[in-house]
Amino acid sequence: MAKPSADCLDDGQNSSLEPLLSPHREINDKVDAAGNSPRRLRRWTWKHTAVLGIGGIATALVVLAFSIRPLALRAIDTTKMDIQRMQLQFPRNDSVQLTTQLAITSDSPFGVTMHPAQLAIQFENATVGIFYTPAMDISKGTNVHTIANATLTVTNFQAWTKFAGAMVHSTNMTWTLSGEIDISLHLLSIPISNLPFTKTMGLGGMDGLRSLTVSKMDLSKSTETQVLAAIDTCLHNPSAVALTPVGSLCFDVFYRHPITNVSTFVGILTSINSSLPVSSTDASDAKCTAYGATGMNSMTLSGHIVSSDPEATSALISQYLSGNATHVQVGGCSPSASSISLYNAALRSLRLNSTLPPNPLPLIQDLAFASMDVVPQTDTIVGMHTVVKATTHSPLGNHSPLTLSSMTMAVELLSGDEERLGTFVTHRVDVTGNVSGTTNLTLACNASLHLFENGMPFGRFVRSLVQLRQTPIWVRGSFNVIATGALGTLRLTNVPVHVLSLVGGMAGLSNVSIVNFSLPGPHSSEGQQVTAVSDIWNPSAIAMDVGDVQLRLAVSTKSVLGFVATHMTLEPQSTSRVHLDGHLNPAVDDHGDLHPDVNAFFSRYISNEPSLLEIAITSINTTIPWVQQSLARTQVQTVFPGVAVDLISHLAMPEMHIHFNATAMIMHARMQARVALPSALAHLPINITHLELSSQLVSNHNVLSHVVIPFQAVEYSPTGFGTGSVAFESDISLHAIDVAAMAQFVSRLMFASGTVPLTIESSRGPPANDAQLDKMRHAMERADGVSPVVKTPMGRLALSNLPVNATLMLVGMDGLQLDGVNVTSVDIVSGTSDSLVLSMALTLWNPSQVTAILDSLSVQVWLNESLLGEAALANVSLACCHVMSALTGLFSFHPTNMTAGRAFLSRFVSGKAAQEVHIRGSNESNPNPFLRVALPKLQLTSAVPSLSQFFPHMPTLVSLSKMYKPSIWDLFTVATALKVRNPFGHAINVTATNLQLFPCATQHKDASGRLICSKYYDVPLARFNPKEFIAMVIPAATTPEGCFTCCQGAKCWEAMPLCPGATVGSCMKAKVDMSLWSFEMIKTLYATMTTGLLMHVEGTLTAMIDAYPMELDYVQDELLVVMA
Repeated sequence: MAKPSADCLDDGQNSSLEPLLSPHREINDKVDAAGNSPRRLRRWTWKHTAVLGIGGIATALVVLAFSIRPLALRAIDTTKMDIQRMQLQFPRNDSVQLTTQLAITSDSPFGVTMHPAQLAIQFENATVGIFYTPAMDISKGTNVHTIANATLTVTNFQAWTKFAGAMVHSTNMTWTLSGEIDISLHLLSIPISNLPFTKTMGLGGMDGLRSLTVSKMDLSKSTETQVLAAIDTCLHNPSAVALTPVGSLCFDVFYRHPITNVSTFVGILTSINSSLPVSSTDASDAKCTAYGATGMNSMTLSGHIVSSDPEATSALISQYLSGNATHVQVGGCSPSASSISLYNAALRSLRLNSTLPPNPLPLIQDLAFASMDVVPQTDTIVGMHTVVKATTHSPLGNHSPLTLSSMTMAVELLSGDEERLGTFVTHRVDVTGNVSGTTNLTLACNASLHLFENGMPFGRFVRSLVQLRQTPIWVRGSFNVIATGALGTLRLTNVPVHVLSLVGGMAGLSNVSIVNFSLPGPHSSEGQQVTAVSDIWNPSAIAMDVGDVQLRLAVSTKSVLGFVATHMTLEPQSTSRVHLDGHLNPAVDDHGDLHPDVNAFFSRYISNEPSLLEIAITSINTTIPWVQQSLARTQVQTVFPGVAVDLISHLAMPEMHIHFNATAMIMHARMQARVALPSALAHLPINITHLELSSQLVSNHNVLSHVVIPFQAVEYSPTGFGTGSVAFESDISLHAIDVAAMAQFVSRLMFASGTVPLTIESSRGPPANDAQLDKMRHAMERADGVSPVVKTPMGRLALSNLPVNATLMLVGMDGLQLDGVNVTSVDIVSGTSDSLVLSMALTLWNPSQVTAILDSLSVQVWLNESLLGEAALANVSLACCHVMSALTGLFSFHPTNMTAGRAFLSRFVSGKAAQEVHIRGSNESNPNPFLRVALPKLQLTSAVPSLSQFFPHMPTLVSLSKMYKPSIWDLFTVATALKVRNPFGHAINVTATNLQLFPCATQHKDASGRLICSKYYDVPLARFNPKEFIAMVIPAATTPEGCFTCCQGAKCWEAMPLCPGATVGSCMKAKVDMSLWSFEMIKTLYATMTTGLLMHVEGTLTAMIDAYPMELDYVQDELLVVMA
């Protein structure tokens, strides 16, 4: 190795030899500081260093060898040991396993290992037992070691008993841990053996387990002979010691005697294989965290309560039922408090105070008053007889019944808002039923209620009972009772009652019904006498004899009917019948009219509809203030029932007029009605002065329309008590008419041969699926029924909307066929190219009491199924009641069959017999919608008289034929002048003829001088068929003598009356048939020249009525032909 330079030694850097060179350097530094020159020393070698180190080590070892044991003993003494937790488990007869958490605090800088050792526990200078510890490393500071499952073998049981007793009962205890231990120093691993070890240990005791909290006590599994208890407890362990298990435990329970104040045995409790696993630092059992976060052990006990002293047991149970905690003392059983012998002695002397929780459910949970008979006695005392349904809950469960007797009760009654009413003191209580689990008992109480504040709060309470359906009442106080059960006979005292009960109220006595009602007597100054019977339903449990009361009857707050009196007794949950007597005296206005509310009341009564009647108690015949306060001015609303009666018992209509215009029906009628009041009002004098009606017409179960008879005066005639008749005549208006139904009714009325019922009935509410019926419903929503004004001694009643259901029996028109239709006159009006217009007059008879008026009527006229034309009648009035109806109109003759038409006219002009025709209605007969069903069914038969029947004084159109002498040059052509006549009001223009004249073979004069032909020749004498026909105008409305159509000769007109437009000087000529000429014929003609010759005329003629041509087959007998 190279020698280090001086620079290396002085450069301020360390070298590997610095520890050994440090002294040398210090010397040099000192010399230099003195200012002296350094002196060269001998060089230090490694050999010097080695020698010096070995020597030092040897010296240290020698010193350590002599001092380490004392140091170890001193370290053991200064080491602190604290037991953080110690668990005693798996105990046997002479041993128990220990699991200990040991905190060791050491100040020694040397770490050691404590080897397994046998240690002894000594207590009070005696060895308790021994156990073995495992190896433990101990270093400076605090070290926590767990000694697990170390078996402690008890070597001295007397010492153990003291040790265990101190551990259980003391607050803190000390004991000694001793023995010899072997350790090893961590430094150089130096072992040290057989070191004496003695350590005083401190341990917090269990303090007698004083904090025992009963969290729950259940007696519900009790039997008929035993009261069994199941108790959940929370036991606080203030010690670091845990016992698992502590064994099956047994405890005696004591309760302080109420008289002697001596703890009296009242029960025994046991547990099965219990443990105290929670030490003071452990988290509490989950069941016990409510009582502390740490140290709380859960323990379940069971046992039974004994009645060694009935007085003590009674006090215990009374206190338990009181709702307050019950203080008891618990001690270990003797001789066996624990099934583990190591712990038995310590636990046998255990004495601790505990508190039983109050009974979780009160003995009486609810009270329901089944009945309460309230008997007012004085201003402050009320006698009460009550039956109470008590809902009880026995803490002993369902199988350990209690029989209660000799109950006495003193409780306060308070209103729902806790106003004190009075003290309820029982004189006698009869208990029915046993208490077993949750049970209903019946308590029949005879008691007195001592009222507070002169009864005023109780009066308010009773008033609320009357008005409300339910009224709350507080029952607060206690009762004493003798209970007989599994513990024998106990006298329970001051058992609390704290119940809010709902007493069923009278609900305002809202169910009051009027059973009977009558106005029996005459009117007096007090009013109209009234009697009634009423049923009052009392839904509550309260019974009370109210006494004599006066009641005000009112139909509204402004309308008082009158006053009645009665004696009122209310029975619980039953109906009380009372008889009311008094007078009705409602107020009237300045006009003598009753109030509208009174009118409505009587209207609804007669309509069999209920009304609200207000009944108020105005006075009570009592001197007790609270009774007056509770019931006076009490108002009851009842439903006053209506009566089933028809005010109009019978309705008649002697006469009705129906006018059918183009679109509507207008009615007017004369009516009579029989009136009958209900029996309750039969003795009330009345006079009906006016009425109006709004209802519906019903026929054949169909609503025809709404009918309204306006307000009007009527005549009333009394016929007996409550009966009379009303007569009036009025227009009738119809609304919301069901057109189809009304048309069917009109049809039935027109064709019925008997009677047709028509009912005036109050509205029935039509269906709503048809627009027309919806309209009808809307109309019927108005006031419905009959509304009469009635004078009574009480005032004038304006009744409204009384129901009506009366049926009118209308006689049918029988199709207007009674006595047929008679054509009384016919006249010609005009003619056109295709029709002939005739005027006519008809008569017919209507058997019904209904007069039907039609603005127009169009009918068809038929002859042998051939239509002749239509007749149009105007202002048709079908008078009622079998009175002849005269009708006039125009007949438009335009036959569809010309042959039939010609035959009809020919027979009319030339015939002597009437012709039967048929008159038929059609859809076009009248535009009124209500006739559209009836008129098409109309079929009448009539006989149309002939011309001769209509006009017997002018039976033919030609009355005389005057022949002029023929020319000698033409003996067989004879000029003829016809004398004509016309009964019609229109001229007839004859434009053509082709007539044959048959002379009479034998003629003579009758007694009057009139010529009569007995026989006519079978062949014609002549033919009147001029080739040049000069129109003959038969003027209108001639006289029966008629006029000539022409004349010949000088001043012929002076001798012959001529028709207007007649031809003078020339007449048409008839051609004589030569085949008839014979001697007999000539003889006959000349024989009759002076008297005239009757002829039979037969042939055709054409006559014009204006532009209408009538082709007639003309026939005429006894035409007188004379010579000019």
